[in-house]
Amino acid sequence: MKRFKRMIIAAFILFVAGTIPLQAAYASTVILSQLKDQTPERLQMTVTAQDGTIVTIDAPITLPQGDTMPIVLAQSATFDTTGLHDAFPFPAYYDQEYSKRDLQNMLLEYDHPGALIIMFLAEEQKNILLGKVDSTMRAILPQGETPPENNVTIESIMNFIDSHINRFGCDTEPDLRVLKANAKTGLYKTKRITTPEGWTDFTIDMDKPVSGAEKGLWDLKLAQYIYGARVFEDYFPYSCATDPGNLNLWQNPLFLLAQYMDEQNYHIALRFFKAKESLVADAPLLSYDSMVEVLRQRIQAGKLKSIYGLTLGYSVKIVKGDAFFTDDTLIHQNPDVRFVLVPEWEILGFDEKSAGTAASVGLEEPTKDMILEPERFSRYGLSYEVRMDAATGSFILDYESMEYTLP
Repeated sequence: MKRFKRMIIAAFILFVAGTIPLQAAYASTVILSQLKDQTPERLQMTVTAQDGTIVTIDAPITLPQGDTMPIVLAQSATFDTTGLHDAFPFPAYYDQEYSKRDLQNMLLEYDHPGALIIMFLAEEQKNILLGKVDSTMRAILPQGETPPENNVTIESIMNFIDSHINRFGCDTEPDLRVLKANAKTGLYKTKRITTPEGWTDFTIDMDKPVSGAEKGLWDLKLAQYIYGARVFEDYFPYSCATDPGNLNLWQNPLFLLAQYMDEQNYHIALRFFKAKESLVADAPLLSYDSMVEVLRQRIQAGKLKSIYGLTLGYSVKIVKGDAFFTDDTLIHQNPDVRFVLVPEWEILGFDEKSAGTAASVGLEEPTKDMILEPERFSRYGLSYEVRMDAATGSFILDYESMEYTLP
């Protein structure tokens, strides 16, 4: 009888353990230096989902370069862009494209002390940089190739960016790096197609180059790093096909655009963060084994169907009560809003949260290429990722989890 009671008690303990949130059941936490000692270069495992599907994972893992990973209170960097318009006047065709009032509003946003964004735009002729979707377009070349008839270097573009950040009085020295450099062809005409979903779309016609526009350009994907960790760009915690909720309360101000052909044709726009203070000197992080167990359980539940890359970096949360954008202010004129950079895992793959997005463009599941290089292999350039709190293992699936309550 005593043995029977012990079996009942043991079964009950196992049952209760199964109902505890996974982040509580696997509460093993470490700091970044310890996580680095535990973590291999790749996540390799095979998991059987509850429907019998076998999911094989072999994905690279990227960790921050620093030895500590603080939780950071941050604000938007500011510039003194007084005179920016004189140094970089709007292209001549803007006079036909925009009213005088619209041009004045642009100056209010981009040409004043304390600006939250800086933009350099030059085009010898309209649409020479990226073309016009329904008439002309540039194609992305395979990695390793350079733009045709163009010897500009990525280093020279970054030097141009750095020098002008300093020139216009930025109040921080950002660590900006090139994540990916896409070389693009010259302009080609487009042709109308019908997509498999029955939509009308346009695709590049490689048999019809645009005369006089054979010169290619660099389209750089940039990232900001703080304490050696990448700051992630915008994230949609829900399917893009569902109601986004009240976006007025939250927006990630990080915006890094760099398209450069030559000294007469480029479009560069920069908006990034300055670190104010560390709220936690070295954030607690799930141990490697605990993190893997979280992923394993989501795969087993049939929610996470593939993983092609994992990166530990900073996600951006807005301080609860602050608003970056409101209906009665311009988006670039709210410098006092505070953000908190918290450690999260960016998991590139197909998760159930993106199923509605995929279905909206006729996909059951995006391919690996669509997920890793959406700008090249997906007509719609959709982002397929899910983020996970690096301290608790909880997945970021609503806007409430993107707010941060200061102590």
